[in-house]
Amino acid sequence: MSSFLRQHATVVITTSAGIALSATAAFILHKLGTRIHGEISLLVQKVEQLRKEVADLRQQILEQNSKAQFSVRARSSYGSLTGAASDDDDDTMFEEAIESNFYGSLSSLTSTDEFQSAVSGPTTPLSTMLPQIDKLLNGSTAEQEQAYSILSNYTQGQSHDPEFLWRFAKATFTLRLSHGDEEKKEMCYRANELASEALQLTDQISNVHKWYAITLGALGDYEPMKVKIQNGFAFKEHIDKAMEMDPTDATNYHLRGRWCYSVYMLSWVERNAAAALFASPPTSTADESLHFFQKAEELNPEEWKENKLYIAKCYIAKGDYYAAVVWLDAAAVIPAHSPDDDEAEAELTKLLYSYSGYRR
Repeated sequence: MSSFLRQHATVVITTSAGIALSATAAFILHKLGTRIHGEISLLVQKVEQLRKEVADLRQQILEQNSKAQFSVRARSSYGSLTGAASDDDDDTMFEEAIESNFYGSLSSLTSTDEFQSAVSGPTTPLSTMLPQIDKLLNGSTAEQEQAYSILSNYTQGQSHDPEFLWRFAKATFTLRLSHGDEEKKEMCYRANELASEALQLTDQISNVHKWYAITLGALGDYEPMKVKIQNGFAFKEHIDKAMEMDPTDATNYHLRGRWCYSVYMLSWVERNAAAALFASPPTSTADESLHFFQKAEELNPEEWKENKLYIAKCYIAKGDYYAAVVWLDAAAVIPAHSPDDDEAEAELTKLLYSYSGYRR
């Protein structure tokens, strides 16, 4: 526009003093004004077009985030387990979650770089992202949901990295308790699928073995008894490998204790079914399970509600009700911070009602 004005400067400015604008100059000025008005109109049209493109881009981002964040629903590869939901149902169920999770997270971003990182996750180096993910996964439910959202945005770019996959399995499994029964089931299978992919890529990472075992064990609620028992053998195998690779991880010992306790507490029907199906059915004792829970407590003596509960349950199995009440009381004073803690709290309440009379 400035070059255009410079080209016509001799038309609108007279070089001789006292000479007024001629009719020709006035005509050119009129044409110039028309030209400027036309260019302004074109600029306004372009601005409106840009606004529309931004709105379309925003909608695309919203749809992509929705598909990634809720890939575990009926449209996933495990949709056949529960039946496919209609598009209308999905729109209704997803709308509120998208509005709060996606736009809520964007409102806290303070720079273009942060916005780009949140929307196009695969552009961020995995080594930079993982420490943030670990912190979020060990935080509140809201932080775990944020970690799941970030990992969902990474699926296309990092689908063959075991460090990414076991964390995605953990995030998916952790959030299962925040959903209804059918979604919980789908998320359990999806988490196990992710952990299985990680294990196929490497067997040299402790957390890969741990989260494969955890997600495999969760499938026991949905599989027939034979498969459940087979999975139990695999669970023990992978937890043992995780313990061997990382003997400082308290969670591995807690999980090993859970396996021992579950085997010890098998019903008569389950025990005989295992003996009929396998030449060497699994066996354990209350003392063995107590050993692993106490080791977990030694490695992580902080407020671990669920581990203290299981120590109490082992003492109940041994008939030492006084010691059991001591551990029940220790577990009861720890605040609940997660859905797992909420489940532990409910069981604690029942056990204290039954055994509080043994308190000295």
